[in-house]
Amino acid sequence: MSKFRKLSSVKYRILLKAAQVANAQKPLSLQKKKFMATMNDFCQSCSMPMAKDLQRGGTNADGSKSKMYCSYCFQNGKFIDNFTTAKEMQQFLRKKFKEQGFGPLRRWFYTSYIPRLERWKKK
Repeated sequence: MSKFRKLSSVKYRILLKAAQVANAQKPLSLQKKKFMATMNDFCQSCSMPMAKDLQRGGTNADGSKSKMYCSYCFQNGKFIDNFTTAKEMQQFLRKKFKEQGFGPLRRWFYTSYIPRLERWKKK
């Protein structure tokens, strides 16, 4: 039994090291582009995945689709909600998640990044 654990921990360390080496070989600019691509896949107001938005984004004032904000937050070039701080958005979303049956850890996880989204960053 202990040999099996030892072997699997050795395999785990080897696989972990291989992944680190593979990631280290990628240029930093590619890593940054990949990160930014994933950041743009989420609403920059409420952090909802854009793929979950039925309308695939809100609308700008000229009627074009917004690539930054979902249709639940942004319509006709304006924010639908009256939130002025990230804290208000977090409280609202935690309440909605609770209504949907999410546990406290999931509610915290899904709302913890909101202050770092584009809408809420201090300028």
